[in-house]
Amino acid sequence: FKQQIIKAKYIKKPKDYKTWIKQFKKYDFNSADKNEYIAEALGVISHALKEIKGFGLRDVQILSILIFIENNENQEVEKNNLNKNLINDNENKKSKLSKKDNKDNGKGIIEEILPGEGKSVIISCLSIYYGLRNRKVDIITISKDLAIQDSFEYKKLYHIFDLTVNYIRDFDSEPYKADILYGTFLDFEGDLLYDLSHNKNIRNNRPFDIIII
Repeated sequence: FKQQIIKAKYIKKPKDYKTWIKQFKKYDFNSADKNEYIAEALGVISHALKEIKGFGLRDVQILSILIFIENNENQEVEKNNLNKNLINDNENKKSKLSKKDNKDNGKGIIEEILPGEGKSVIISCLSIYYGLRNRKVDIITISKDLAIQDSFEYKKLYHIFDLTVNYIRDFDSEPYKADILYGTFLDFEGDLLYDLSHNKNIRNNRPFDIIII
């Protein structure tokens, strides 16, 4: 990781970030070099964070992000393998396989981040990583004020990586177009229930992809 931090120091101008982003999106994450790509991404994100906030990622923050990524990657591999087995199996075996394997699939991960260890920093940098992987990220906060605060505080960092960010507003579909979306449980639940009960599309067909609480 330290080698990737040193490498990232050569990124000094906005156009350097854009060049790196184009290269990063060409990487094959199914290859044996996947871990190198992840380390490279975190190195560049940490460098950008230091440029904007005056500090880079600390060891405990890097470790937390890596645990999240590794857990999610493993679950997605399991899910893909399960789907392949279900497609190739007959209906009887499909039912048995589904009951057996789905119980441990897609559960996510819980990490305990202590006060002062930088939960908002970890969440924003993890969101950037998945945004660079062309994923939609929903971030659930404990209050509307925190959703607004964090979406504005890290807006410049997100924009460096050509990622849009917004927070949920009542009966407004525009925020759902963002790559990174902040809101409370009630915000997300309310809009989903409104769409279902009134046959609306406030969510703008936003997929249920990566969620961070």
